Parts: sequence; C-alpha cells; structure tokens
Amino acid sequence: MVRFKCTLCGICCSKYWVPVTHLDIWRIMHYGGYKPRYFLRLYPAAGYKSTMPKVRLKEGEGYIGLKRYVNGVCVFNVDRLCIIHKFKPLTCRFYPFLYVTSGGRVLRIEVNKDAIGVCPGLILDGKPIDDETYNNIMQLAKARVFEKRLYADAVNRWLSETGGKYGFEEFIDFLIERAKKDMAMLVYKNLWVK
Repeated sequence: MVRFKCTLCGICCSKYWVPVTHLDIWRIMHYGGYKPRYFLRLYPAAGYKSTMPKVRLKEGEGYIGLKRYVNGVCVFNVDRLCIIHKFKPLTCRFYPFLYVTSGGRVLRIEVNKDAIGVCPGLILDGKPIDDETYNNIMQLAKARVFEKRLYADAVNRWLSETGGKYGFEEFIDFLIERAKKDMAMLVYKNLWVK
C-alpha cells in the first residue's frame, strides 16, 4: 500500500509557494492569533500559476499566498517544523498527494509525482493508496473544492464592488469579514475543517 507519515523534514515547506483562500487566512488568524501582515503577500500573476482566482488590486494583479523567506522557506516553518500544523492551509494538507477534479467534482486522489523520491514520509510499494488515507484525503479534497468556490465568489464580489482600485490591506479586511460569514455557514452545515 502507498502510505504516508510526515517526517517533519520541511522539504514541502521550502519547495512550494502556498496560495490561500479567505478561510485559510481566517483559520490562521482564528486558531493561531497571527496578523495577516505577518504571513500574507501578493504574488504577481505574471510570475506564478495557480488554480485560484486572480485578484486585482492597486498594487497589481496576482494571488494571495503565504510569505516565504529569501531562502524560499514558508514563514510558518521554524526549525523545520510547521508552527501552524493543526490549522495549516488546506492545500498544504494534501502533500504528497493531489486531487483530480472535473466539472467541479473530485474524481480521485493520486500521489503527487513531484513528491516521489523527494518526500521521505511517502512509502511506495506499487500498490494503491491505503483506504483510510484515500478516504481522508478525498473528504479534505471535497472541502477544498467547496472552499475554493466560496473564495472565488468573494474575489468576484470584491472586483464587482471595487473594480480592483483598492489595495492589499483593504482586500484582506474584506476577505476576513467574508470568511467570518462563510465559516459560520460551514459550521452550521457541519462542513467546517479546522
């Protein structure tokens, strides 16, 4: 069986940039007490690719993501440990797996080919992903797809209301207010992921 046990090596925390939704931001603020200025930045659309919607701000067009140090390591990786592990962004929770979608539905879970030979916690033996891991990741993927839709709605509303003429700080404030409402709705529907 394909198995995974995080070894806390920190490789994934330095290999990738992490785009976030308004709900990821809210988790980090709500459960960790961190201020958005500490951990967020605008990644220019010209230099990055993402399945997240682009946001237009007076600073330019791009994606909101977690800050990284000059050496590429995530701002929340301290001595190779994720200090927000219990409430980290949903995208981080998939590694070393990924989910495949079509028409807004999650079809399957796969091993991220870029993680093979890189992630020391990934154990491959040529057999399928074990059922428990597969089912856990599948549920998380369904939550992620739903949260990305809510985020896309928030970005579209921002653009329709402001035309993108306001800045980063105003956008983050807008997202936080939207996240509070969306979290309440998700809690009510028993879909909230801490």
